[in-house]
Parts: sequence; structure tokens; C-alpha cells
Amino acid sequence: MKLRKQILTIVAIPLIGLTVVSGIGLSQAITDATETKKVQTALGYAEVVSSLVHELQVERGYSAGHVGSGGRNFGDVLPEQRANVDLMLEKFSEIHDLLAVEYPDRLATIDHDLEGLLAMRTAVTSLETSVPEVAGFYTSLIADALSITDITFAEIHLGSVALAGASYVALSEGKEAAGLERAMGAAGFGKGSFAPDIFRKFVGFGAQQAFALHQSELYAAEAMPALDFSEFTEASDVENLRQIAFASVKGGDMSQISGPDWFATSTAWIERLRTVEVDLLEGISALNKKEAQSALFREVVFAAAAGLSLLLSMTVAYFITRRFSRHIDAINEAMANVARKDFDTEIETVAVKSEIGDLSRSLETMRNELKSADAQLVEAFSKSFAFDDSNSAMMIVDPEMVVTSCNSAAQQLVVLHESTFQDVWPDFDSKSMVGFSVDRFHKNPAH
Repeated sequence: MKLRKQILTIVAIPLIGLTVVSGIGLSQAITDATETKKVQTALGYAEVVSSLVHELQVERGYSAGHVGSGGRNFGDVLPEQRANVDLMLEKFSEIHDLLAVEYPDRLATIDHDLEGLLAMRTAVTSLETSVPEVAGFYTSLIADALSITDITFAEIHLGSVALAGASYVALSEGKEAAGLERAMGAAGFGKGSFAPDIFRKFVGFGAQQAFALHQSELYAAEAMPALDFSEFTEASDVENLRQIAFASVKGGDMSQISGPDWFATSTAWIERLRTVEVDLLEGISALNKKEAQSALFREVVFAAAAGLSLLLSMTVAYFITRRFSRHIDAINEAMANVARKDFDTEIETVAVKSEIGDLSRSLETMRNELKSADAQLVEAFSKSFAFDDSNSAMMIVDPEMVVTSCNSAAQQLVVLHESTFQDVWPDFDSKSMVGFSVDRFHKNPAH
């Protein structure tokens, strides 16, 4: 490998390294930007799905309370609530095809569940079903719908957004447990007593709810510390009614609490959870926008850094190699001139303050020594018998064709023909042959 290529490689390596690092940063920024788009899509899905799930949870509670009370409660509010669910189903249909592409199996299950919705509503109205059957149907439908948001948020890997997403999923699970608790409570309080099966589920859903909400609070505290989760730890009227239900299985009186009383209290609690759920989605959206802005900024910075690094490496390498090549070419030219015995050639790089300058100064010293040695050689030859006492006219000239010495025969020849030379060159002087350019002897000196 030529020396200039070696120098180019040495110069390029750190700059190429910087370019690679910038490229990695750019790649990560692009990945994060792509991730923020996925988050935005997930938020769009979550907004629609959570609204549908919320209304289904209310319908489930009303339906279970209606059946559990033998038709005494909630019959007047069921039609309006079913209309609310139908409205949310219309909005869900707007994203149905998109979800079907990404989650075909999940959508197939949800579609199958929805096919049975009309039959379940009919059975609830006619009291031809049981509370467990009502709870089971709606819970299955809600779980399948929630699985959409569970999957979309599970696929997010964008730092604080991922943590906030995990908080949202845990909150949704806690809110679903609260909805199931509401349904079981509506059945128990509506009937005036809790059957063992209903009571066991009532207690279990309360415990699930507490655990899920605690998990949600922990995730949110790290990802979104400004979000207020204090309502999770505040005393709630729901807890008072739970204690009445717990006491009833030991003979306590719960006749003063009706199904609608419980339902209204539980619904107020769930609405508080719904408010936090909406706030959490808005918080995730705000976090995602910050991440998107950060990703865009980093894309610009790293792209500029990569471009500038590449440009800088090319520019620096070009000028260094150009300068180095010019110096090397000058030295090569000087050495070639010296080889031709042109000892008066100028070495341009003598003043360079580098190894190139050291080499040039060494060359200059060698040139001067060679010039001196050559001059001594010429002088020795001119004084030798073979030159000075030769009968042949001889002159010695330097590389510039300037006479440096003449023997006696040459001087006599010039004196003999001096007048002839003066006819051509009036200023010709036979005594000044040394220092005279032999080019003058040509009719055309430039020849």
C-alpha cells in the first residue's frame, strides 16, 4: 500500500468511527420515531376499545342486577344503556378492519361473542338466564376486547411510554375487576342476600381489583409521577358497603342497602377509575409526543453529525494527502534534477516543519556536497594532462551549456577565428570564453 494511502487510512479511521457512531444513533432515533407511530396507533385503538369496554361493563352490571333481583331493579335503565353500547359498537366498527389485519384471531373471537349479544339481552329481559351466565358472557366479551389493548401496549418498548402503557393495562384490569365486583354486588344486594357462589366471586374481584390498581400506581409513579393516584388509597364508600356484605354472611343485616344503592356507589367509584384511565391515556399521548419530538431532534442531529463526519473525513483526507503528495512530488522532482546533475535546482520543501522538511534538508545537503564534488572533479579533469595539453580543442560545459573551462588548443582556436566570431557577435571576446553559453554559437540560440 502506498504511503499516501496509509496516511489516508490513519486519518479516516477515527472519522469513520465517528460516522459509524452517528449512524447507530441515527438508526436508534429512526427506530424510536417508528415506535412513537406504533404508540399513536395503540392509543387510537385503546381510546375506542376502552370506551366500548366501559359501556359493556355498565350493561353487565345492570343486567346482572336485573336478573339477580328477579326483574325488580334496573329494568328502566337497561334500554338506554344498551343504546350506549350500540353507539360504541358503531365506533368500534370504524377500526374493525384495521384490527382484523393486525389481530385476526382476536377479532374473530370478538365477532363471535357479539353475535350472541342480542340473544343475551333477550334472555336478560325475559329473566331466562342466571347471574353467572350473564357475568360469564359479558366478561368473556370484555376480556377479548381488552386483549387488543393488552397486546398493542405489550409491543411498545419505548422507555417511559412502555411503563405508562403497563400502568394503563393494569388499570384496565383493575377497573374490570371493579366492574365484576359491581355485577356480583348488584346481584347480592338486589336479592337481599349473597349466595355462597356470588359472595366468593364478590370478595375475589375486590382483591383482584386492589392488586391491579396497586400495580398500575407503581408503574405510573415511575413513568408519570405527576399523575394523581391518590384516589386509589383514599377511603371509599364502596369499602363501607363491602364491610356490610362481609358481615351479612355472619348474620349481619344488609336490608338497608338495595341493589341500586350498591350499584350507584360502585358506579361512582368506577367512574373515578374511568377518569384516571382517560387521564392516563392523555398522559401516554403527551409522553409519546415528547418522545416523537426527541426522536426527530436526534434524527436531525445524528444525520447531520454523520454527514458532517463523512464530509470532514473526506475533506481532511483530501487536503492531507494533497499536501503530502505535493511535498513528495517536489522531493522526487528535486532528486531527479540532482540525478541529472542539475545541482542548482530549488528544493521547495526545505522550510516545511515536519519529517518532509527534514528529508528535504538532508537532500539539500547531499545536493550541495554532490555539486562541490562534481566541481572538484571537473576542475581536476581540466587541469589534467589529457585535457590541458591535448592538441584537440576541448571545452567543458555545465548542464546549462555554459562553458566552465577551455584547454589551450580551444583558446588558440577561438583567438584565431575571433574576428569571424565578431562578425556575428560584435561583443564576442576570446578572453571571456569561460562563462560563455555555447548556445550563442548557433544561428538560432533557442535551437
